[in-house]
Amino acid sequence: MFELDKVLEKDGHETMDYLIQEPFLYYEKLITTHVNLNTKVLDLCCGNGKHSLTAARTGAEIVATDIAENSVKLARLRAEKVGLPNICFLVADAQSLPFEKDSFEVVTCLGSLSYLDLKKFISEVLRVLKPNGVFICLDSFDHNPVYRLNRFIHYLRGNRSFSTLQRMPNIKTLRFIESKFQTLEASYFGIFSFVGGVLSKLIGKKKTRVLLDNWDKKCSVLKIHAFKVVFIAKKQAKGS
Repeated sequence: MFELDKVLEKDGHETMDYLIQEPFLYYEKLITTHVNLNTKVLDLCCGNGKHSLTAARTGAEIVATDIAENSVKLARLRAEKVGLPNICFLVADAQSLPFEKDSFEVVTCLGSLSYLDLKKFISEVLRVLKPNGVFICLDSFDHNPVYRLNRFIHYLRGNRSFSTLQRMPNIKTLRFIESKFQTLEASYFGIFSFVGGVLSKLIGKKKTRVLLDNWDKKCSVLKIHAFKVVFIAKKQAKGS
């Protein structure tokens, strides 16, 4: 039980390595900006729920789903531990959702696009989103050769399937999603995160994080080589 308590004691950006927390903080900011007490939110592919609590803390009604039953059980324990009863965790396939059309104002998803059939998934997101609703997503990006090599090494070690390598989000992914929504705004993070480990040993983690974040801003022309992308896509209004 002690081990489980330790796993559940943190959530959101705090569960991530300090050097790569910026995109997760921005993802959380987008959620809190677009969610209030009257918002109905769907969090897809929630896993163990560590990124599902941000919206719940606004007091909004949250439904969070994952295809893995054990992950959903752990997510429920996490919500109970921090006293957030306004999240309903369900076992469900993100490509075939058990919800009616136009059910949610906000749909969120973190780190799962490479595990899904993009066309089926986006079709379901659009179906359950209300007109003018928003889809907020954080995921990895697949144009930086250093990060691509690292993912391939994980595949060779059996930590990742080949299909996830093929479906890793890239600029074509964003263009496809943009074509299905009224608008899409993307922000990019971690162009030079691959040097973070070495730099932190030389100048410390705090200075390294500031430096990496500044490099992201100054080298925005290289944004396609980012480690993470966060985007918000807005569904068209009825009749438009």
